[in-house]
Amino acid sequence: MRTLLNKHFQTRALLLLLGLALLLFPRIADACAIGPKPTVLDAYKRADVVIIARAISVEKVDDQSPTPFSGSRVLSTTMEVQKVFKGTLRAGDKMTFGQGDGIYCTWIFYEDDIGKEYLFYLETPPKGSALWYEFGFWRSGLISRVADDLLYLNNIEAVRGKTRVSGTVDPGEDERDVAGKKIWIMTRYKAYETTTDKNGVYEFYDLPPGRYVLEPELPAGWKIDRATRGTTTITDRKRQILTRHIVFTLEPKKHAAIDISFVLDNVVSGSVVDAHGKPLPEVEVSLKPTDAGNDSVNFGSTDEKGRFAIESIEPGTYVLVLNEDGEKRIEEPFPAVYYPNVTEESRARVFRIRAGDSIKGLKIIVPNVEEMVTVQGVVRFADGTPAPKDDSAIHPGERAGYRRPCFGRHGCEGTILIQDFQRPAG
Repeated sequence: MRTLLNKHFQTRALLLLLGLALLLFPRIADACAIGPKPTVLDAYKRADVVIIARAISVEKVDDQSPTPFSGSRVLSTTMEVQKVFKGTLRAGDKMTFGQGDGIYCTWIFYEDDIGKEYLFYLETPPKGSALWYEFGFWRSGLISRVADDLLYLNNIEAVRGKTRVSGTVDPGEDERDVAGKKIWIMTRYKAYETTTDKNGVYEFYDLPPGRYVLEPELPAGWKIDRATRGTTTITDRKRQILTRHIVFTLEPKKHAAIDISFVLDNVVSGSVVDAHGKPLPEVEVSLKPTDAGNDSVNFGSTDEKGRFAIESIEPGTYVLVLNEDGEKRIEEPFPAVYYPNVTEESRARVFRIRAGDSIKGLKIIVPNVEEMVTVQGVVRFADGTPAPKDDSAIHPGERAGYRRPCFGRHGCEGTILIQDFQRPAG
């Protein structure tokens, strides 16, 4: 029991740290959803209990209470076990699930979940607790979304100990039929082939351990999406996920999990320079749709050499524009500029972009970039002591004949006067 409690509280501690990170760093708020996804075998081994359960009732907060932080008014959910793959529970047993809070990566239930069936990978509750929680095993989910898992779990006794390569194929928004897509796995000397089932799932069993290349059947003008949710099999997306194939290693008696999705394989690229040929970094480059009904957003920023590339563009017609809103700022001290080097949208070239198109080598010359002026100096208190470094803007004295400085690299004029700058009290 001590081992079980240690395991439980170590997990809670880890998830608590992650929860604090989610609060302090909102940009990683989706970490529970995009964390490395284990194979079915790994999730099965880690879990104490693996079951299919159906939600039959919920307990809710009273109508006078505010909605909890999770966004759901559910306090707990009662489940009925439908099938057991691992553990001591039996079909027909009732389980009470505590409500997740959106911080610990625990599962959040809603009132309309009643009647839905789930596959759960679970830890046994610690002694003295009757509440179950799904702590983020990453493979738990609605029955309609775990077809890959069920193919293995429903056949586990026959395939136990064999290697397995499996995953789902999402061919893109425009492709509805996920069945019958070919998948090849190759070594230098041999190739294996299978097709996806009605749920878009593919699987290979009993392949020899080693290094493989997986190649899916790609629609014309599409490529493999590197942004596909990561798995424990794919640890380096840049090196392993390429345009048309995926490289991976299969270990003895292990599984490999590779979910695949596609994105449009097209690109518009080029460079941005000023009238003297100097590259302009950090300039926003946008493809503005001209088709009615096309509200796609496609943009990128130039690098330190003034280069840009916009990829996976929805088919349609576009104009290419720099600084689309026309507002001058540090990186873009010029109004909106359209390709080819014009300031009126009516004179811009219209590009027709389709799946598979590659438009490269465009060069945009920005006219009339204002001269850069660097202002340097030392800010001191009235007693002559240098002020501490910070990011505060220091304004000049408001005297006739002086101009407020522009805080940027371009177009600064006049003299900066620091006067009556006093040390803060305390």
